[in-house]
This record gives sequence, C-alpha cells and structure tokens, in this order.
Amino acid sequence: MRILKENGVKLAFFGGGEPTIDRELKPLIKHLKKEGIDVWLVTNGELLDKELVDLVKIRTLDDELHKKITGVPNYKALENFKRFVKSGKIVAETVYVKGLVASRM
Repeated sequence: MRILKENGVKLAFFGGGEPTIDRELKPLIKHLKKEGIDVWLVTNGELLDKELVDLVKIRTLDDELHKKITGVPNYKALENFKRFVKSGKIVAETVYVKGLVASRM
C-alpha cells in the first residue's frame, strides 16, 4: 500500500483470469478504497455482489456462444448485470474470438 500511495496510484485494475475466485480480493478492495484508491474489476459477473460492483465483462449475450467461449452459461452474469445496472458502475464489454465472435470493422 505504501508503494502505491508513494507513486500516486489512484486506480487499481483487477482482471485477467477470474479475480473474484480469490478469497483475498474483497479485503484487498476494501483496503484500497479506504486508502482512496478506486478499483476496476473485470469479471465474468457470476460472483458479483454489492462489494464487487465496478466493471463487468459479459463475453456475449448469446448463451450458446458464451458457453463455447467460457465453458459456462451466461445467466448468472446477466442476472447480476440487471441487478446492478442502475448503480452507474457497470460497463459491458466483449472480446474478439476468432471464428466465434467476429469483428465488424
């Protein structure tokens, strides 16, 4: 924490893999916020609760395509997205997956 504050860090970004499966994530986020450091959490949205609402990644709205990409259905992520959308802290994004999610550019 000392290193972050000494270097003027204002935003911590957690992503890559699924950060919500780490038991230490919630205590770390609480501590960061207490120290005035904002947190962005990029997650598949399945394990969201009020403590973890910042940034949600939903791979695709299509359930079958979501299963192909992630191996799991997207209903939990969509339920959580609906649950927290009015908080103003949710952003939806998707990813390019060659052969599954095509770029329209």
